[in-house]
Amino acid sequence: MSTKRASDAPPGVWRRKLARWWGLGWLVVAQPLVPALRRWGFPRTRFVGVTGSVGKTTAKNLLVHLLRPHRKVVGNRGTINAGRSFVRTLLKGLPAAPEVVVQEIGASRPGSVATFTRQVRPHAAVVTVVLREHYRAFRTLEAIAKERGDLVAAIPDDGFVVLNRDDPHVWGMRERTGARVVSFGTGPGADLRWGSHGASWPDRFAGWFEVGGKRTEFRTRLVGEHWGVSVAAAVATALELGVPAESVARELATFEGPWGRMRPEVIRGVTFLDDAYKAGWDALPYALEVLKAARTSGRKFLVLGSISDHSGKNERKYRKIARDLAGTIDGMWVLRRYVDGEDTSVEDQHREYRNFHRIGDLLDDLYAELREGDLVLVKGASVDHFERVRLGYAESPVCRRMNCGINKSICDTCAYLRRP
Repeated sequence: MSTKRASDAPPGVWRRKLARWWGLGWLVVAQPLVPALRRWGFPRTRFVGVTGSVGKTTAKNLLVHLLRPHRKVVGNRGTINAGRSFVRTLLKGLPAAPEVVVQEIGASRPGSVATFTRQVRPHAAVVTVVLREHYRAFRTLEAIAKERGDLVAAIPDDGFVVLNRDDPHVWGMRERTGARVVSFGTGPGADLRWGSHGASWPDRFAGWFEVGGKRTEFRTRLVGEHWGVSVAAAVATALELGVPAESVARELATFEGPWGRMRPEVIRGVTFLDDAYKAGWDALPYALEVLKAARTSGRKFLVLGSISDHSGKNERKYRKIARDLAGTIDGMWVLRRYVDGEDTSVEDQHREYRNFHRIGDLLDDLYAELREGDLVLVKGASVDHFERVRLGYAESPVCRRMNCGINKSICDTCAYLRRP
């Protein structure tokens, strides 16, 4: 049963919704003009499509970052990867006459990638990994792989595709294209091999990549070894587009990952790892492993919100996480947005497991516990707006609404952030 209430919407939210609908309206009108805009405005531009269940936004942002010193390049804004976002990308790039356009391509339902690809008509495709996602639309990994593979199938024979050789579902997509296949992975058969030197917090991800027998060392500012797939995908693509390996290593050291993807911030002596954009069940262990392996002078806490893309009851997932983390962290706070009919008293599963149905109560309890030196992993879905966990600790008051109706907004820039 949903906990949503009409009073949760902040004043003026409908004005923002109307403005958004108005903006979408002109994008819908402009969408039929995309083929002509693409043909006449970008005659020599190479289009690169990036897709995958996780890591595609980081791979897209990193690829743009690696290309920028050598090419005129634009990429789509933030994580907006639905069809209308391509109109924005084209309009953004039109004055710059870019040599390369990098477009993230999402998969929300069967046929969505093929529809989007017909607009983009990319010269190259990049695929990171296949995991369970959009569970209501895609029940199996095979269905997800087929959908993501529609991007690979659309690449012309004179283009190229960059595939993760370590993922059998991604590697199988090579059968769907006549274009040149460039593989990346940790095994000896990959065109670009990569490896890690470790990334236990407070260390950042560092490693090496090897192409044609030449090994290049690199360091990044990313938190967690799991970012190796996104890094390798972006590096392999940049090298194919002519960026020298030395420049790649240099630019990797200056790249900042997007907010909501394991971005660290120290506030009043407490370190928050903000990984609050998405919490798919298959990808969740990556973030939890970062917390378990972290080295810190203080305590380690987890703040967990909505979990997506799984079968069964949410309660069983929370209990499994509590059991897996027992003995490795010092406290766990859970925000249960929806009650699924099971017993919600799970404190006995973990000595410091705390269960809440309102974010205000969770924040009060968490802030009373924190002290200098603590490390807090914040993990949830975008609908939870868990940016408020760190923003509220930095400055009070902070918005405490459960369902504000501005689901695509980032709280950092929201006009209602300081209106509790």
